[in-house]
Amino acid sequence: RVEKAHFSTEIFRLYAKYQINIHHDPPSRITHQEFKAFLVDTPILPSPSPPTWHPTWRYGYGSLFRMYDLHEHPTAEKDDDDDDDDD
Repeated sequence: RVEKAHFSTEIFRLYAKYQINIHHDPPSRITHQEFKAFLVDTPILPSPSPPTWHPTWRYGYGSLFRMYDLHEHPTAEKDDDDDDDDD
Protein backbone atom coordinates (compact mmCIF):
# COMPACT_ATOMS: atom_id res chain seq x y z
CA ARG A 1 0.00 0.00 0.00
CA VAL A 2 1.05 3.61 -0.45
CA GLU A 3 0.59 6.25 2.23
CA LYS A 4 1.37 9.94 2.44
CA ALA A 5 4.64 10.38 4.37
CA HIS A 6 3.86 10.76 8.06
CA PHE A 7 5.25 10.01 11.50
CA SER A 8 4.22 6.85 13.31
CA THR A 9 5.96 4.89 16.03
CA GLU A 10 6.00 1.79 13.79
CA ILE A 11 7.72 3.57 10.91
CA PHE A 12 10.12 5.40 13.22
CA ARG A 13 11.23 2.08 14.77
CA LEU A 14 11.91 0.64 11.32
CA TYR A 15 13.85 3.76 10.38
CA ALA A 16 15.92 3.60 13.59
CA LYS A 17 16.69 -0.09 13.06
CA TYR A 18 17.80 0.62 9.49
CA GLN A 19 19.99 3.59 10.48
CA ILE A 20 21.68 1.56 13.24
CA ASN A 21 22.21 -1.66 11.28
CA ILE A 22 22.98 -0.31 7.82
CA HIS A 23 24.56 3.09 8.45
CA HIS A 24 25.94 2.31 11.93
CA ASP A 25 24.44 5.49 13.34
CA PRO A 26 24.59 5.72 17.12
CA PRO A 27 21.12 5.39 18.68
CA SER A 28 21.56 8.77 20.36
CA ARG A 29 21.62 10.43 16.90
CA ILE A 30 18.28 8.96 15.85
CA THR A 31 15.49 11.26 16.98
CA HIS A 32 11.89 11.91 16.03
CA GLN A 33 12.90 15.36 14.79
CA GLU A 34 15.65 13.96 12.58
CA PHE A 35 13.26 11.33 11.18
CA LYS A 36 10.62 13.95 10.38
CA ALA A 37 13.14 16.33 8.80
CA PHE A 38 14.60 13.57 6.62
CA LEU A 39 11.51 11.60 5.60
CA VAL A 40 8.32 13.49 6.36
CA ASP A 41 8.80 17.24 5.93
CA THR A 42 9.50 17.97 2.31
CA PRO A 43 9.63 20.92 -0.07
CA ILE A 44 7.68 18.79 -2.56
CA LEU A 45 4.08 19.89 -2.20
CA PRO A 46 1.42 17.24 -2.81
CA SER A 47 -0.29 17.62 -6.15
CA PRO A 48 -2.41 15.36 -8.38
CA SER A 49 -0.95 13.08 -11.01
CA PRO A 50 -0.92 14.45 -14.56
CA PRO A 51 -3.73 12.94 -16.67
CA THR A 52 -1.17 11.24 -18.93
CA TRP A 53 0.15 9.05 -16.11
CA HIS A 54 -0.86 5.46 -15.78
CA PRO A 55 -4.51 5.50 -14.67
CA THR A 56 -3.89 3.33 -11.60
CA TRP A 57 -1.27 5.71 -10.10
CA ARG A 58 -3.58 7.95 -8.08
CA TYR A 59 -1.04 9.27 -5.57
CA GLY A 60 0.42 12.17 -7.55
CA TYR A 61 3.54 14.02 -6.51
CA GLY A 62 4.81 14.35 -2.96
CA SER A 63 6.57 12.30 -0.32
CA LEU A 64 5.04 8.86 0.00
CA PHE A 65 5.76 5.66 1.87
CA ARG A 66 5.33 2.31 0.20
CA MET A 67 4.31 -0.12 2.90
CA TYR A 68 4.93 -3.83 2.57
CA ASP A 69 3.97 -6.63 4.92
CA LEU A 70 6.65 -9.32 4.70
CA HIS A 71 5.96 -12.38 6.83
CA GLU A 72 3.61 -10.24 8.92
CA HIS A 73 6.41 -7.80 9.81
CA PRO A 74 5.68 -4.31 8.46
CA THR A 75 8.41 -2.56 6.51
CA ALA A 76 8.54 0.92 5.04
CA GLU A 77 10.25 2.50 2.08
CA LYS A 78 10.21 6.19 1.26
CA ASP A 79 9.24 7.38 -2.20
CA ASP A 80 9.82 11.00 -3.18
CA ASP A 81 8.05 12.15 -6.29
CA ASP A 82 7.70 8.57 -7.49
CA ASP A 83 7.33 8.24 -11.21
CA ASP A 84 6.88 4.47 -11.43
CA ASP A 85 4.23 3.41 -13.90
CA ASP A 86 3.78 -0.05 -12.41
CA ASP A 87 1.40 0.73 -9.56
